[in-house]
Amino acid sequence: MSWLKKLIPTAPIVCALLLFCAAPALGQQSSGPDIYRLSLPDKAWALDVDLSGYRTSPDLLNDVPSALQFLAAAKAHGQSKPATPEAGHNVQLMAAPGTMRDHFAMLTITLEPTQIKGDAAALRAAVIEAYVNSKRMSKGRIKTFEYKQFPAARISMPDSYDDGVVTFSFQGPPLKILEAYQVQDGVLITCRYMAQPLTDADEKLFYALLDSIKITDTSHPVSSFDYYQLGHALYLQKEYAKAVEALGRALVLEHKERSLSGAQWRSMVEDAADAFGAVGDRARAKQIMEYGVSNDPTYPYFYLGLARLYASLGDMDNTITYLQQAFQHARTWPKTGFGGPLPDPMFDAAFAAFKNDPKFREAVKAMKKLL
Repeated sequence: MSWLKKLIPTAPIVCALLLFCAAPALGQQSSGPDIYRLSLPDKAWALDVDLSGYRTSPDLLNDVPSALQFLAAAKAHGQSKPATPEAGHNVQLMAAPGTMRDHFAMLTITLEPTQIKGDAAALRAAVIEAYVNSKRMSKGRIKTFEYKQFPAARISMPDSYDDGVVTFSFQGPPLKILEAYQVQDGVLITCRYMAQPLTDADEKLFYALLDSIKITDTSHPVSSFDYYQLGHALYLQKEYAKAVEALGRALVLEHKERSLSGAQWRSMVEDAADAFGAVGDRARAKQIMEYGVSNDPTYPYFYLGLARLYASLGDMDNTITYLQQAFQHARTWPKTGFGGPLPDPMFDAAFAAFKNDPKFREAVKAMKKLL
């Protein structure tokens, strides 16, 4: 059972939109550049990229034009699981510029295994052919070019197109796309930047991102960042025993010296507590959550995790105590902060055993008034 994960009604769409995957690892380091890591579970390497100047929080969905929201949500739904065991895995990260909020702009980075042989230029040709065959755009709307080691393309989207099910139309300036391609170990890496309009500042930001890309060997983890990434991927694969080992090592290193960002560290604590809970070690899960509270006493989701843990033990008094603290701290937590809004305890499966108890219902009613 998951002690800490936020069971938010809208979370499946938002989370899938930000990260379409079966089992990826995604992370951010605290010092220096904002280095994010994307990986696939069967590969001993990862893509590290500097996302300084970008936002990656769940509120990105609010920035996406309605037509693109539909497309992104549909894609997330369609790719939530591989169609067959042979279909493999893919991972996609979505981000947006942190400063240019006067127009729509969105970045996606995708790692996707491919059966097509050849270098990045050959894969670019295959991608363009698929675009043209889909009848969403003509070949004249796609211009190819090279940026350093990256084969790239500039795409001018039509004002409207029909995908066979729905007709999409975009109002305002032309929507343009920059794409750059790389191939690593049979995996197509696509960096895509959409903007309406595409400005010089957008292009500079995109090219700076390409300059930052690095393929990292992950076969021999060393830092807490490395162990967290490994443990996070194993946790998402439900390889809990292996996740416990990796995340436990990350915790030890972070005890010695904090090097992860706040959001990264919280995610490590949550994953570790959930992984230990999944292997039946509730005492260790509780210890980890208490470690989280002691180091980040205003983060509401650690209290929510403790409430869920006590609920699993049938301890209603402690469940209510920690739920109250979660709601109290949620009042001051940034609304666009990591994690989203607190779930309603009356609809949270973790508290199902208490939902008909008058004491629990009255306590929850009072908590809701805090928000």
